[in-house]
Amino acid sequence: MQERFEKINDYTLSQTLHAPSESLSGYSQSLTIQSRITRIFNFLSAQVTTITRDLTYEPRGGESGGSSSVSTQTSVQNFSDVQSDAEIRLMHAKLKNDLKGNPPPIEDILEAQANVAGKPKLQPKRP
Repeated sequence: MQERFEKINDYTLSQTLHAPSESLSGYSQSLTIQSRITRIFNFLSAQVTTITRDLTYEPRGGESGGSSSVSTQTSVQNFSDVQSDAEIRLMHAKLKNDLKGNPPPIEDILEAQANVAGKPKLQPKRP
């Protein structure tokens, strides 16, 4: 699996994962499937957007009148709804240290999310 990181702006990081192409046979023609997952971490809105995309096609379909299809699904999740803050912390560090972004301090983000009514704290407040 190939992984790529991109700074969208000072407070937003995009992580894209490309799965290796997969070939299926047993149909009239073989099919190739390409999958991509993109996760966009916005540290200003405290949300992660996940976009999955699958492309299925027949190689050499132009010669045989083959077909193709694209399937896309998008979901948006608040940081307060994430089970563990480990990935949020990791992506924050990646944006700040590796890509020279300027997101709000991670403790401020997690503390604000802990104050969402009815939600347990993601991380205990440090003195």
